[in-house]
Amino acid sequence: MRNVYPSYKKFFHEVECRTSLAFYEQYPSPSHLQAVTEEELAEFLRFHSHNTCSIKRAVEIISLVEKDVIKEREYQYARNGAIQSIVRNIRFNNEEMKRIEKIEAEMLKELNYQLETIPGVSTVTASALVAQIGDIKRYKSADKLCSFAGVAPIYQGSAGKGKNYQNKSLGNRELYHVLYFLAIQQVYIDKKG
Repeated sequence: MRNVYPSYKKFFHEVECRTSLAFYEQYPSPSHLQAVTEEELAEFLRFHSHNTCSIKRAVEIISLVEKDVIKEREYQYARNGAIQSIVRNIRFNNEEMKRIEKIEAEMLKELNYQLETIPGVSTVTASALVAQIGDIKRYKSADKLCSFAGVAPIYQGSAGKGKNYQNKSLGNRELYHVLYFLAIQQVYIDKKG
């Protein structure tokens, strides 16, 4: 994308948003924008963004494209086809993720763990916790689960002197990462209110 639109990151807040994907499918290279007026582009963006993009966004995109001055390359039609194919793949993958999340939500409802009632725990996070922990009843105590997850400190010492160290290598690292990002999410939610 950088080779075709060097300023592409400034066009939209997300490269994979619906409006962005429609733009790159319709205008895979700057040559497709040459005959397009600011009003035409604004109308296109408004339609695909459900009226959230204004003429200001269209003017900004056109001015960024003009500043970049990209020379048309050999076999540009093939590059355009590749970009349009990537857009279709992203759309397909987004739809597949929605289907998978729906299946995960049904599984969580069936298991009745109610992890999603915890602030910051989405269907994906709850599914990751269930997948990594398995049956919670197999752990005799919370300490055993913490040890399995790699979040319990390790005590090293002798003769009554010792220190607790962070467990950096033991435990289930995938579960550790899920819990780590969940903790970060909790801090974010707490600060946000």
